[in-house]
Amino acid sequence: MRILYRHALDEIERQGIYQHPISLEAVSELKDQNGYDVTGERDLQVWVVERELVRKALVQLAADQRRVVALRYGADLTEVDIAQVLGWPVGTVKSRLNRARDRSGSC
Repeated sequence: MRILYRHALDEIERQGIYQHPISLEAVSELKDQNGYDVTGERDLQVWVVERELVRKALVQLAADQRRVVALRYGADLTEVDIAQVLGWPVGTVKSRLNRARDRSGSC
């Protein structure tokens, strides 16, 4: 599992996925392909706006901070689990997560 998470994080960084905005058309395609439960045009627009805010916040973070944020909120891992996946001390995970929160709050 650890290898899979690390590979996914490396791919996200390599492709710079968080740097690319998403259009309403792309969201519609994703919705159709994956069955997202986004009903109505207004909900879809709100979803895109929220995603764009998250994307802009992620761009402001350092790679290590993006990793802990992705694992904490994207994969819903605990700080202890994140430390195991990344091979870091728990204190490092906590400090990077706190710095990421502080930095994204000022965006």
